[in-house]
Amino acid sequence: MEKPIKGYFREPVAQIDRIDRQSGPIVAGYYANEVLFLRSVTKKTNLLTGEETLEVEEKDLKVPVAPGKGIPHHFFLLGSGDMALLLWKDGDFLRLDLNLPGATSVQGREASPVSPTPLEEAKILEKGNLFSLLPASKKDQHQAQITSAVILLGRGTIVTGDTLGRVCSWHLGRRGDTLSLINSHLFEHTSEVASIVPSTRKRLLAIGYRDGSARVVYLTSERILAEVKVFPNEPIERVLLAPKDDGLGGWGKTGTLVFYTLKEAHPEFSLKALFTPVLYEGNTEKAHVWQSSSGTDSFEPKFGLIPLVFGTLKATFYSLLFGVPIALLAAIYTSEFLHPNVRARIKPLIEMMASLPSVVLGFLAALVIAPYVENRVPTVLLSLYCVPFTFFLSGYLVQFLPKRWFVLSSRFQFYILLAISLPVGIVLSIEGGPLLERILFYGDLKSWLDGQKGQGSSGWILLLLPLAVLTGGLVFHRVTQIRRIRTWIESLEKRKLSPAAVDLLKLLASGFCSVALAVGASLLLDRLGVDSRNPFPLFGRLLGTYVQRNSLVVGFLMGFAIIPIIYTIADDALKSVPNSLRAAALSLGATPWQTTVRVVIPTAMSGLFSAVMIGFGRAVGETMIVLMATGNTPIMEWNPFNGFRTLSANIAVELPEAVLGSTHYRILFLAALTLFIITFLVNTIAEIQRMRFRTKSYQL
Repeated sequence: MEKPIKGYFREPVAQIDRIDRQSGPIVAGYYANEVLFLRSVTKKTNLLTGEETLEVEEKDLKVPVAPGKGIPHHFFLLGSGDMALLLWKDGDFLRLDLNLPGATSVQGREASPVSPTPLEEAKILEKGNLFSLLPASKKDQHQAQITSAVILLGRGTIVTGDTLGRVCSWHLGRRGDTLSLINSHLFEHTSEVASIVPSTRKRLLAIGYRDGSARVVYLTSERILAEVKVFPNEPIERVLLAPKDDGLGGWGKTGTLVFYTLKEAHPEFSLKALFTPVLYEGNTEKAHVWQSSSGTDSFEPKFGLIPLVFGTLKATFYSLLFGVPIALLAAIYTSEFLHPNVRARIKPLIEMMASLPSVVLGFLAALVIAPYVENRVPTVLLSLYCVPFTFFLSGYLVQFLPKRWFVLSSRFQFYILLAISLPVGIVLSIEGGPLLERILFYGDLKSWLDGQKGQGSSGWILLLLPLAVLTGGLVFHRVTQIRRIRTWIESLEKRKLSPAAVDLLKLLASGFCSVALAVGASLLLDRLGVDSRNPFPLFGRLLGTYVQRNSLVVGFLMGFAIIPIIYTIADDALKSVPNSLRAAALSLGATPWQTTVRVVIPTAMSGLFSAVMIGFGRAVGETMIVLMATGNTPIMEWNPFNGFRTLSANIAVELPEAVLGSTHYRILFLAALTLFIITFLVNTIAEIQRMRFRTKSYQL
């Protein structure tokens, strides 16, 4: 047992509190003459001799208490001892700064009996009344009195009980640039609170009431774990909680002691805490958070599953966004337009892509693709538009070839277009990427994403351009079908403009309208003050800080993984359409493209939909790619430039380290069940939709 440390105090001590640290304790308290004292002990050990010396820092501060307020009924040191809270029965409080500039240092185990003079005045960080911080619906009409107050493990949360039977928790949260007390949880009862005892192991409370009843509650999940009538005919003077939280006791007014065995049934768990926002210690707003472990015993476990569900859906969305168009269009081309001999070679080659292990794809994403993309973000983004556009443009330009050349090259047109348009699109992206960055993002895309420069309209152009292309193309097609406009277009062809030139003009006009639509909508949103880098309800930030391992990289690699599955099933569905339907459409004068769009695809729609849903299931359950290629951070933002954490990756990471039978261990199994339920519901809905498509196809 260590030798005690002797200290001196100027006046009789009215309130006192202590924090134990590895380097030594901090003791603070309140004199009856409105003076606060602080003693901080630091132990220092000589590495050569092993001799231990003590250094005591002393500080006395004058507390500016209102006249007639009297001695505070409760006194607490907060956090690491740099703040103190003085609390009176009527709910008034003072939060004081206890930093130690100018403190007197004393060597040895005996502190000096003389305090520095004159006394400095304590700095007030916050003052007010706790009851005024309650929600409007919970504020009482009568003046309540605080009957009990305790501080929880970690010294970040104060719990008070009052004469109206309310047990309230309060913690510090940052609002703007200042910290202030916030009401986080509230438990109500019909009787006055007599005693509150906190657990020394977790955020568990035992509460005794004047009507003789007692409760055991868990603060974070707001669960009432046990409630018992300890004394039918007398009030509880003090409630007791066993050191291991396995027993509950009550001390009656007549001196009677009653003790109960307490069995905790995973107090951290509740459906409310798993699937609804929770106000955690240190936060000012309720939030969905997953954080299952930390490095301190005072850690508050956060078991919100919504960030993991969100991450799973986010990974699936970006992978389908990349993989579905490529897989379906490839299936349509190989099934309806490619020569059967070539198709017989290409289909097995694509199916072999499914044999690539997820670990290999994740390795490539994390160590090769992610660093490459990080240094060329504008080029990569521009290539998503330039490469498809050059394919479209080359398809229209090939119509200008002389008829003889066009016929001779018809068998190899696809390969010729691929050999020309792909390099051209890549070169345009490489050359135009830095130019795009200078024009739209003020020369630095990453700084713009961080919000350090520029306006929000540039980001909206990036986000709205794909939608504008689809909308502009459909609207332009509808407009050109109007009788007067169609007549005018036909008159252009009569003025020695070839149909190929007219089609090219349509493409360029459609592209111009799409870009103009995206720019116009972006400027309008910017004028309204809507910035894509600001958080939105339900969506978070649409654009934000760039992280190397992000959703863009994962979408590319996971799309690569689901393409073979979607392609194979879609190709089989298209080939199952009877050739008699194709022959009938062609005999009526339809072109191969019209036959495909208006006959083959509607007939095979049930199979195409099934292909997409199976690809969805493959993406939802993917583990290794998202584990290796994302930051694995459970955040809720649709920003494609940051990461996420999925249900499957979370299970793979945390299950080996979870304690067998613990709440954490069981919640991980619940996460697996949640993943199964999501897949089951999606597949059920997909089957219902597939049957509807199939019924419609039978009517063709």
